[in-house]
Amino acid sequence: MITSFLHNSIPLTHIFLYATCFTIINSFLIFYKLIIPLFLCLIFLLSFSYFFNNKNFLLFFIALTSALIVFVRINKIEYQYKQDNIFLQKPVILEALIESINHNLLDQKNSSLILNTYSIFNQETGSLKKTKKIFLLLPYNRAKNLKIGQKIKIYNIKLSQPQDNDPYKKYFLKEQIWATSFIYKENFFTYKKINNFWYQSFFEKFSNYFNTTISQLYNPLFLGKKEKNYNSLKIQHQSLYWGIMHHMARSGIHLVSLLGLLEFLFHYSRFFSRFRFLVYIIFTVLYSLISVPSISFIRSLFMIFFQMFTKLNGFMYSGLHSFLLTTLIIIIYNPMYVFFLDFQLSFGITAIIIWLFFIKRQKNNCFLII
Repeated sequence: MITSFLHNSIPLTHIFLYATCFTIINSFLIFYKLIIPLFLCLIFLLSFSYFFNNKNFLLFFIALTSALIVFVRINKIEYQYKQDNIFLQKPVILEALIESINHNLLDQKNSSLILNTYSIFNQETGSLKKTKKIFLLLPYNRAKNLKIGQKIKIYNIKLSQPQDNDPYKKYFLKEQIWATSFIYKENFFTYKKINNFWYQSFFEKFSNYFNTTISQLYNPLFLGKKEKNYNSLKIQHQSLYWGIMHHMARSGIHLVSLLGLLEFLFHYSRFFSRFRFLVYIIFTVLYSLISVPSISFIRSLFMIFFQMFTKLNGFMYSGLHSFLLTTLIIIIYNPMYVFFLDFQLSFGITAIIIWLFFIKRQKNNCFLII
């Protein structure tokens, strides 16, 4: 029975490929409530698996499972966004932790903060003891002394959400931001204690030793932190002039380059291979914790983890399987990523590179199976 199942089952590459493609299609159909095209797509997949794949229903089962998971994930994200709306458009007292700070010192000097709430209190509606992500905009003069990891308490703040036809709503759903607000005269109180981890504090103190120019290169290249000021804009224009603008935008290639440098340093050491791979994993995890995540960085991070896992266990690594599995995990975690250009470009270009490699491999026998 097991032998016949393995004989009739489709290859692992086809499973990942069809499941990933069908999950991307489902994300668009489910989000825009296109139930009839979704039903027709399921019928087509059932017919394809029945007539063109030796009557094997494994492909249909996997695609249907991924469709159900995407359906649940999108509805959960939308439910969390619409939940607790009674606290909106009313003056509340907000207690939260500062997750990130981004200063804009160009035309309008303002700062944007991402807050993770502890509690939201209103005399009429009561208290909300849930973790909500808040996007806060305020003048730079009021935010210049704030630090990441500080606890902040804001009085008489009014929270709001974008309208249904506002394009920012889709962005809020992707980032799982519940509400936004702009404070100008509202009073807020910050606690002196900063809840940063030791590695964040170390790299923040380490960056203070740099001058302004080196700091403007260090933050976007190594930490992925984009700052909006005249010095960073000047460096961007110079990078555009010399044709190295892409190198200034931290992406997955920077993580691969740093890991390649680390492998080169350990190449001639006498450490066991498993110990070296363990060091690579620890270094990659620490680097991902101190840097600002982007979709290309996360893609590269997952693919590196899959590669390290295969080497630690003595398996053959497949770049195609790693890429498809990474795509499937990211879409299932948050299907809203597929609507944005950074995901489409990062994963689309990576798919083209893998496809070109397969074409090259077919013409040259020196390439092994990836």
